[in-house]
Amino acid sequence: AKKPKKYAPGDAIECRSVTGGELILVGDKTKLHYTWSDYGDTAYVEYQDLQALQSRKSGFLTKPRFMIEDEGLIEQWGSMLKPIYDKINTKNIEDFFNLPIERFEAQLKVMPAGLKEAVKTRAVQMIRNDELYDIRKVRAIDTAWGTDFVAMFMK
Repeated sequence: AKKPKKYAPGDAIECRSVTGGELILVGDKTKLHYTWSDYGDTAYVEYQDLQALQSRKSGFLTKPRFMIEDEGLIEQWGSMLKPIYDKINTKNIEDFFNLPIERFEAQLKVMPAGLKEAVKTRAVQMIRNDELYDIRKVRAIDTAWGTDFVAMFMK
């Protein structure tokens, strides 16, 4: 049997933002400021700060604002992270918008809160830039999340 990796408090763990726009985390233990500029950006967070988030089941992890990229740590915290991470099957928001409509609608129903905000932000950007023109997907977002993005097509 493989032994779980032991992490030192100061070990830097790569984390990828799943939040649209800037994301800032102040470490509970270190008081360090961790910053991500936009969705998909990565930052290294000390293990002790992640452990503090995990122990209090912080929304940064449970409604993920970022995802831990370290497979060993994901495995160790699997009972908390796996159900959440399994719902996020796209590394890139554009991949999500390219899903067939049936899968797109299904993903809307199970998407974690942190990722929903990133998708909403990107949807608005894509509509404004004439990159999202599938009205079915816009209506699906409106129906699932109570937005009114379809009105943007009328302007």
